[in-house]
Amino acid sequence: MLGEGEQIVKKLRFHSRFQLLTALSLMLSVLFMPTWVNIARSATTTVSVVPQLISTNLGETFSIDVTVTDVIDLYAWEIELNWSASLLGTIAVTEGAFLNTGGSTFFIYRLDEALGHILIDCTLMGQIPGISGGGVLATVTFLVSDAGETPLNLHDEVLLDHNEAQITCQVSDGYCYLDFLHDVAVFGVEPSPMITSIGSLVNINVTVHDVGVFDETFNVTVYSGSQTIGNRTVSLQSGSSANLLFTWNTNGYEKGDYAILASASVVQGEVNLSNNDKQAAKPVTLLYDGHDIAVFNVKPSKTIVGQGYSMSIEVAVKNYGAFNEISNTVVHADITTIWLQIDELASGSSVTLSVIWNTSSFAKENYTISAYAEPVPDEAYIADNKYISNVPVHVGIPGDVSSSTPGVYDGACNMRDINYVVLLFNTNPSSPNWKPNADINSDGVVNMRDITIGILNFNKHE
Repeated sequence: MLGEGEQIVKKLRFHSRFQLLTALSLMLSVLFMPTWVNIARSATTTVSVVPQLISTNLGETFSIDVTVTDVIDLYAWEIELNWSASLLGTIAVTEGAFLNTGGSTFFIYRLDEALGHILIDCTLMGQIPGISGGGVLATVTFLVSDAGETPLNLHDEVLLDHNEAQITCQVSDGYCYLDFLHDVAVFGVEPSPMITSIGSLVNINVTVHDVGVFDETFNVTVYSGSQTIGNRTVSLQSGSSANLLFTWNTNGYEKGDYAILASASVVQGEVNLSNNDKQAAKPVTLLYDGHDIAVFNVKPSKTIVGQGYSMSIEVAVKNYGAFNEISNTVVHADITTIWLQIDELASGSSVTLSVIWNTSSFAKENYTISAYAEPVPDEAYIADNKYISNVPVHVGIPGDVSSSTPGVYDGACNMRDINYVVLLFNTNPSSPNWKPNADINSDGVVNMRDITIGILNFNKHE
């Protein structure tokens, strides 16, 4: 039989999973309402998994705390925590000491081992003010059941003050490395500035961790493309990290976009190499000290399009010069203009053109797609103003998208094409088996409209 508190929580969650849980304190309270004062809110309240990084071995146990920092007037809270159920089992879930420093609490959790999921609730009891500051909300103890890696993800977190108003917070998740005794990792690569002129200095901050259980000494090397910027030797204790500063002298480099990569050398006994290398989220752009517009990508969405139907083409244009420019970009299918666009481009900025090519007036044959950025005044280097796609596009019979070789047209629409489209039915750009050529009418999904087009053109030949 459920206890009184459990019955109340069950009813409360039926109506509202969390906010009404705090009503439990009112139902059990015999205190009079005190006089409340206005309490300021913190903009930096954070709910975290501590420690953030964990490295341990098969068969061992470890505990993580769910903590809160910089909170004001916390009266009740709820968090959900997820992990890989195939790697970790749960041994214990206990309330932390933070909230109950303010009075009696009601603490309850719901665990789903099969999904690797836990929902935890806790509230103060009675009409009393909440707690401010920081501390441990809950502790979860795990048993390592298999080797691998798993995040410890917090989500759907709710913090309430004594008036049941929600307290805004941010979260910091955890991550587990299991059965990796020796493991060094690059966790961050942050260049600054991201856009600069040739000859300038770029600072690159690299964060490295020793996530294994042994102290390690290893080398960290930073690259710009294939060129070495610098290397450092670092010694770290188990579980510790270091921030390394590298300086890149860009003198002698050409204008362009440079990927910045940091690499930690492999230490003896290390088997997890997936985190030894990390690339900066965005490349560093080096600008020419003059006027320079370039087309750096042309990407047709299809390689086969039915005559009379449209398809999209992405064209990327960038201003690699030191001045703001007005860019005129012309897109061609062979020598025929299919698109013209004018854009204002600030120094170092880029634009991606979404070109729609209507093939109604085009003969059935192969076409080369290219884009040309007309030179701006005083532009001297124009070799990169034109970009030619290396993938030809065939305009053919609508529905001719396959042959004896799946996905390759053969100049006729027949049952091979119908079967090909049927096998891809209901796929879309987010599907792992997405084939854009099968989306004959280019509406973003393979469906009966595409099959109907194939049927209407059945047995037609080029």
